[in-house]
This record gives sequence, C-alpha cells and structure tokens, in this order.
Amino acid sequence: MKIIVVEDEANSREGIVRLIEKISPTYKIVAEAENGQEGYECIDRMRPDLVITDIKMPVMSGIEMLDKLKVKGHTHKTIVLTGFSEFEYAKKALQLGVVDYLEKPITASDIRSSLLKIEQELLDQQLLGLPNLPLVDQAEYLIVKTLTHDDVDPYLVCRYLERTISINPNRSFQIIQWYAGSSFLEVSAEIKSTLKEKLSLWNTASWLLFVNAPDQSVNLLIEQNDLLIEQLLASIKMESQVTISMVQIGHLIDLRDGYRKLRHNRKWSIIDTDIAVYSENEIERLKRKPFHYPEQLDNRIKSAITDSNRELLQQVFRDWNHYCYSALYHPQQIIDATVRFISTLLSLLAAEYGDEVAFKRQNEWLDRIQSVQMKSEFIHALLSIEDQTAALFKKDKVYSLSVNKALQLIHGRYMEGITLDEIASLLRITPEYLSTLFNKEVGKSYSTYMKEMRINLAKQLLIHSEMKVFEIAQQIGYPDAKYFSRVFRDSMGISPVEYQRINKK
Repeated sequence: MKIIVVEDEANSREGIVRLIEKISPTYKIVAEAENGQEGYECIDRMRPDLVITDIKMPVMSGIEMLDKLKVKGHTHKTIVLTGFSEFEYAKKALQLGVVDYLEKPITASDIRSSLLKIEQELLDQQLLGLPNLPLVDQAEYLIVKTLTHDDVDPYLVCRYLERTISINPNRSFQIIQWYAGSSFLEVSAEIKSTLKEKLSLWNTASWLLFVNAPDQSVNLLIEQNDLLIEQLLASIKMESQVTISMVQIGHLIDLRDGYRKLRHNRKWSIIDTDIAVYSENEIERLKRKPFHYPEQLDNRIKSAITDSNRELLQQVFRDWNHYCYSALYHPQQIIDATVRFISTLLSLLAAEYGDEVAFKRQNEWLDRIQSVQMKSEFIHALLSIEDQTAALFKKDKVYSLSVNKALQLIHGRYMEGITLDEIASLLRITPEYLSTLFNKEVGKSYSTYMKEMRINLAKQLLIHSEMKVFEIAQQIGYPDAKYFSRVFRDSMGISPVEYQRINKK
C-alpha cells in the first residue's frame, strides 16, 4: 500500500512515518509534505492508495487539498489527523471520502488499527468489484449493484457498509422510493437535492440515498424514524407525476427482497386509488374485484384488422382502456389481460400481413405492457401500439364483399372450427367459388390462412400465458390436443412444449 503523509509539524510527521514503517514492510511511504499545496502536488503526481493528512496547515489546509483533489478525480483513501472535533470539519471530510480520523497525539495502536481497516476495505473493494470513488458514492454504487446483480454477496455488502459508512445492518430499515418513469432525468436531481438538504442535520450513519437509473427511481434507505419519514414525504412536491412507495425490512441483508416488494407495491399506481404512498398496509385495505376478460373486444379488434378500419381500431382501444378502469382490479390482472389482448392483435396482424410484421413488434409491445409501473405508462403504451397498428393498414387494400365477410367469419368463429363449406353456405355461394376468390384476393388458401392464424395465436399464448397446451388447443379451435401438437410441429419443426421452453422468459 503506497502512502503519502501531509503534516506541517516535522516531529509529528516523522513520528508517523517511523510508526508506519515498523508496523509492516508492505506499507510504503512514497512521499512526505509539510503543507496542503505540497501535498496536492505529490498526490497528483504519485497517486497513492492512502493519504494521511492534518487539517490545519499553512498555504493550503487539508480540507482544501482534499477538495481540490476530489475535483480532479482522485479517489485515494484518506485518514485525517486533527485536534479539531467540530461538526463542520467532520461533515466536510466525510463528503471528501475520509475513511478515518486520528486525534492527536497519535499512538502506534491508533495507526495500526486504521491501516488494517483501510487494508480490509481495499480487499473488500476488490472482491466486490467497486470503482475508486468517495465512500458515500461507493456505498450508493454498491447498493445499486446489489439490486441489479445476483452474484453480489449481500453479507459482504453489509460488512462493507458497516465498516465504511457505519451503517448498522442489524437495525430495521424503511426503503422509500420516488419512481419518476419517463420524467426521471428531469426530476431525479431535484428529488435527490431536496432529500439531501432535509437529511443533512441527521446522523449520516442512519440513512443512505441512492439513485437506481435503470429503474428510473430515487431511493432512500433509512432507519425507522416515523417523524423524519413523515417530514421527508411531505417535502417532495413535484409537478411531474412521481409514484412514492415504501417497504420495511428487518435487516439490511433483506435489501433485495425488500426492493422486490417495493416494485410490487408501486405497480398499484397503475390503477386509480386515493393512496399517496404505496405501502403493504395501504394496499391491503383496497377492495378489489376479479377481472373478467372482455371476449367481445377480441371479436371487434378482429373486425378492425380485417377491414383496416382505423375508427373501429381506435374505439376498441378506448373501450379496452375504459374496461380496465371500470372497477378496482388487481394491476397484475390488468397487465396479464392486456398481454392476452395484444397477443390476439399480434396473431391477427401475422395472419393479415405476415409473420415478420408481427414478429418485429412482438417483443417491444409485450415487454412494454409487462413493464408498466404507473397509469400514464399504461395509457401511453396502448396509444403507441394503437398508432403502430393503424400505420400498418393498407390504404389501397380492397377485398370483395364475399371475402370481407369470409374473413370476418374466420376471425369471429375460428374457435368453433368453422369450415370453408359452412362459410360458403352462410354467404350463399358455392365452396368452389369462395375458394377461388379467397386464393386470388388473400394470396393463400382458406386452410393455409386458418392454420397460420391459429398457429400464430398459439405461439403468443405459449409464451405469454400460463395456459396448458390442451387449453391453448381448445382456445384456438383444436379440440384434440394431440392433433394440435402434430399440426404445430409440422409448421414450426418442434412441439408446442419445446417452443414454450425455448421462448418463454
């Protein structure tokens, strides 16, 4: 470990150097300086692992030196030597990444303990894959990494946070989250700044503020303190829509599980409630109703796609949105039902415009629905899908009256296994004439069109629903599950179960 000592008192400086050299040959004093300016120049040039510095020195103080080094991007560990115990010094030093304080006069035991502590921190930092950052920034980085990487050891994280910023992992914590969604870049800095100002007078070992950019949220990990939490929640007044959720954990080791519960809680902001802060207790009191899938909207979306009817498409999407908010439903039921609705839409688009058209949009549309976290996101996702669908409609697409009616019957009654002969009978034309007309205008035979439409719908249900294979077979008009599996294998080259295993997330 490379060390630079910055101390204006020569006897004190030389004494510290002798003590360090006696403790271990692995500790290398690479430079000494008698004021902050000299120290700055040595540190900037030699980039040590550790800086031991006094605070009150001529030319430039230790705090000024550390501040200047931080601006330039230096991330060494720091031990401060001081006879000052004023709060402002301690607060400023912590912001500059100070690891430890040694109060003069310094003993061999003091310096040995500090060096061992820093050595352990450097080892933990290496094991945890932490970048060289000031301690508070390291802690924030580590918390976010713990939440986004399953390979991070939570026990090692707790030990590191306890040693570096004195957080006690055995206490009960609240995690409070401000989720901003698409407004994240616009409002996150303001939220963080407001919280920091409110928390500045409280013990820094009792809270940790972290921004989870991938999750578009600002989060506060704080020891249980009802009065302070109430003040903090009241302090954030945003014009942009921000969802606040909260969860309690009994130990810091439970951080990942707590964060998962937090994400579950905030999803309730998809529906209309009077809840200001989404906690388990607030959600529990909601009286919700079961969601019954509106089958009639499936039939109407089929007509809109078949007829390239923009007005009907728009009305169906409006009605779907209205139905989702017609009662207090569980948000996951709304999402699951909407996934089914969009899967039906994709199947219809595949049958109408080809598999490639649906495949290009499948992941984007379904992922967007499954990832919504608030009502505005849900509505915007539906509007986007509606617009993209309408853009596919062919302005010059014209079917004869007979083929138009045939397509409507196919999409409305494919579950019944309606045949070409039955459709021809309903249209009062011969099956031969309908078959020839259908081939000419649609570009494929009736049987091929029907099979492709069913297989496309089956693929959506296999990936995005919890239905069994036999249930899917019945849903798409195959009463015999074995026959359905054979048809599916003929079309896709693999069985439905294999397709589900390969593609389901």
